[in-house]
Amino acid sequence: MSSVAGDRWHRRADGVKESRPGHADTPALEVREPQTAGHSKLLREAATCLSKVVPATPPTPADPRPCLIGGRIAGSTCTACGHNAARRHPRCERCLGNTVATDFGPTGVVWSSATVHLRIGELAPPFVLAYIDVDAGPRVLAQVVGGNEVPAGGLVRFTGEENGNLTVKAVGQ
Repeated sequence: MSSVAGDRWHRRADGVKESRPGHADTPALEVREPQTAGHSKLLREAATCLSKVVPATPPTPADPRPCLIGGRIAGSTCTACGHNAARRHPRCERCLGNTVATDFGPTGVVWSSATVHLRIGELAPPFVLAYIDVDAGPRVLAQVVGGNEVPAGGLVRFTGEENGNLTVKAVGQ
């Protein structure tokens, strides 16, 4: 038996429940504790049910990086607000409007570039990354082929993908 009035009953260190002194005459609403066997069965049933609903390992999310199809970025454009995204989405990231599949590129203008001197995944240093404003499209991050930084405003062409990352090469090189 347990008490809703928390000060009438207490449990000793050895686990025995007893009435506190001075509270023996105080009326309290008493609630029966669940039976151990029935409680365990209920927990087993709940665990079995949850294992069917919730997978043991979470699903792998889709790769968020843009991809090239025929040298152009496969993206989407919102029919409501005109927002361009570097991935194909059924809904706009900004206004949740409908989108249409759009291909961007194959060239773009460098917004910024930097040489990275740390290992990132399979990319051994030094390597160059650049943000590219794609022709009539979004801004994307890409690896510059050749290892030389391209100045802001420089024209680049998408050359493919390496380890899932877009690669670009400066036009004229």
